[in-house]
Amino acid sequence: MNLENEKCVMIIDEALPLGIIANTAAILGITMGMKMPDVVGRDVADKEGNSHIGIIQFPVPILKGDAQLLNTL
Repeated sequence: MNLENEKCVMIIDEALPLGIIANTAAILGITMGMKMPDVVGRDVADKEGNSHIGIIQFPVPILKGDAQLLNTL
């Protein structure tokens, strides 16, 4: 897998309650990590030495869309 060419975006129905939007993004992220394990990066440490496991190697923007847009996609 060539990570320089990987692109991913989540488009979630903006009519959903905020908690459902957040949960949807979290579940999709976990699923992507399972289905594409090569994109899960190494563990990293912040300035204070706290470990953060498996940081993804490319950005995943989360965008809002309405039902019509989601049906079109």
